[in-house]
Amino acid sequence: MRRSREIMTGGVIILALLASFLLLNREPKRPASDSASQPGFVTSSGSSPKSPVPSAHEERQRLGDAAGSSQLPPASNTRLRRGADERFPAQLDVLVLDSKTHLPIRGATATAMNRATRETVAEQVLPEGRGTIGLPTGAFYLSFEHPDYQERGLWIEFNNAAGEISRQTIELRREVEVSGTVRDQNGAPVSGATILFLGDPRRKGPQIVTGADGKFSCRLPAGRANGSAVKGANRATFISDVSETSPAVINVTLPITSQTVSFTGHVFNQKAEPVEGAVIRVARADRPARDVSYTQVTQEDGTFALTLPAWAIGMVSVSAAGASARVERMPFSADVERDFVIETQPAFTVTLLTPEGEALTKGFRVEGLGPSVSKIMKLRDGRYYSTAYPVDIRAVAAEAGYGNSEVVRLSAYEPEVTLRIEPGGNLSGRAVDPSGRPVSRFSYLLLEGHNLYLSQSLVDSPDGSFAVRHVAPGRYTVNIVADGYRMQGREIEIESGRDCFVEMILQQEAGRRFGARTPRPQ
Repeated sequence: MRRSREIMTGGVIILALLASFLLLNREPKRPASDSASQPGFVTSSGSSPKSPVPSAHEERQRLGDAAGSSQLPPASNTRLRRGADERFPAQLDVLVLDSKTHLPIRGATATAMNRATRETVAEQVLPEGRGTIGLPTGAFYLSFEHPDYQERGLWIEFNNAAGEISRQTIELRREVEVSGTVRDQNGAPVSGATILFLGDPRRKGPQIVTGADGKFSCRLPAGRANGSAVKGANRATFISDVSETSPAVINVTLPITSQTVSFTGHVFNQKAEPVEGAVIRVARADRPARDVSYTQVTQEDGTFALTLPAWAIGMVSVSAAGASARVERMPFSADVERDFVIETQPAFTVTLLTPEGEALTKGFRVEGLGPSVSKIMKLRDGRYYSTAYPVDIRAVAAEAGYGNSEVVRLSAYEPEVTLRIEPGGNLSGRAVDPSGRPVSRFSYLLLEGHNLYLSQSLVDSPDGSFAVRHVAPGRYTVNIVADGYRMQGREIEIESGRDCFVEMILQQEAGRRFGARTPRPQ
């Protein structure tokens, strides 16, 4: 009897110890509101708020009724442009706010442009100031526009990870209508004066030029406006406060102390068609490198109008995309009216075929090889032209996750060119630190001997991975560059039809910075 009680007591103790062990080693459940599982919006400066994404009720309380109760539209509502990939491995959630009121800007437009090809791959109107855009793999420049606000943009990059999500909050500054008049020291209106504003070097559209009555108008963000009025060698600076609540009027006195002449005309191509976007640049012929040059871009009808100082001889250059530059010496002692004819090169389209039979029209760039590198140029519509023939070309398709194409020689102009990526080996890898944790932002280069085969900059990969399909067989050196780490290289060999994996262990190095963000394109 006593023996039975001892056995029963021992069994109870063992069961109690086993239950305690299970309780101590059980993984606790994370609450649904944990910020690790619900990342907050990332501001345009790249910082991430500590709080999770607010609920619809909390956001309406913070933003007011303007936020509404509408849900984010599905990614399928994104309007894709020519050649865009219908598959969306990544998702971008955007919220566009007024920088002063912090309310959503209804009707803002979000546009995504591929960084390598400069092609617009997606464009979406945000009726409630927020939305979801599906994007393919690659690096993109995002621009946000609204008729009443100043445009703003940022860079973003998606790696090969399916389901990748990025949340961006963008604040735009409201613009107001500004008008004014430029008069000389005697109170007479000054026509043909150019108005320039500091801090806005990339202003789109035609230049701000006063009319015959000396008046001008434009749109500016609210705040202090620093600018200048220029006519020939005459210049006057001004400072004015632009308010959102009242019409802004800027009146400028521009003393005319130097004689000026007008230089007007048209730019046509060899078919007598007007050339839009041609650049007219004029400088003094006796000191073109030291003196100020005067520049204007032709309008849709090919016209231009410049006001210049009176020079004995000026040097005029006319250039345009897809055309050979033209340079002439001209007298500017009096008003000049002159038309120019430039010879434009015919442009061709490029289609890239993958070994799987997929036809790509984006995610790659075309470059010339050898002495002809400078002969291949790209137009805004995505077509290419060569300034001379014959020329050797190939496609660099790292943005699309592929190796380079075959090299093709163009003996003469062809309206359509097809390049092919030959079957090869697949390269994949992972960048980690000495503790084994992934390095999530890095750039990689693939060198063939001392020559660059391909490169991909500013890769955002949560698990530190990268991949390139169909790399040409051969020996290469893989180099990884990341912020705060020493550059790491590894020699590899790619064989056709085989996979090659390389793990790159990056050693930390304090005080060294790589991979700075790319500035906005000019």
